[in-house]
Amino acid sequence: MNETDLSETENIKDLDDEENNNNLNSENLNPKNSSSDSLIAIGELLAVNQDVRSLVHALIPDLLLNDPEQASVVVNALVHAKTYLVDELQNGNTILAVKELTYGEDSIITIIKQAAEEQLAYMSDHLASYQKFGSYFSKGLDDRVHIAITTRQSVSRLSI
Repeated sequence: MNETDLSETENIKDLDDEENNNNLNSENLNPKNSSSDSLIAIGELLAVNQDVRSLVHALIPDLLLNDPEQASVVVNALVHAKTYLVDELQNGNTILAVKELTYGEDSIITIIKQAAEEQLAYMSDHLASYQKFGSYFSKGLDDRVHIAITTRQSVSRLSI
C-alpha cells in the first residue's frame, strides 16, 4: 500500500466511526430505549426490594405500562421511603417502634402504602403537569412519611 491508499483507508475508518457514534447517539434519544432502561432499572430495584414489589403493582400498574420513566421515579421514591424508615427504626424512632409492635413486620410497608395512597389521591386533584408526576409524588411521599413517624397522632390514624 502506498501513502495515499493508507490515508484514504484512515478517512474511511474515521467516517465509519462517526457514523457509528451517530447511530449510538440516536439510539440514546430513542424513547423506546429510555423506556427499556427505566423498566430494567425498576426490575433491578424490585429484585432487591421484594417487599416493595406488590406495593408498586397495586399503586401504579398503569404507570408502569404507559410511562416507565415516571414509574421509575415513583419506584425510587418508594424504595427511598423504605430505606429511610428502616434507618429510623434502627435509630430508635419510638413511633416506628410502636407501629412495629402493633402491626409487625409489615408496619413499614403499611406506612409507605398509606402515605403513597394519600399522595396519589392528593395528586389526582392538584397535579398541574403530568411531566412532574414522579418528582411531585416523590416529594409528597417524603413529606408524608416524615410526618407519619414524627407526630403522635399518626399512630392512632394508622389502622389495618
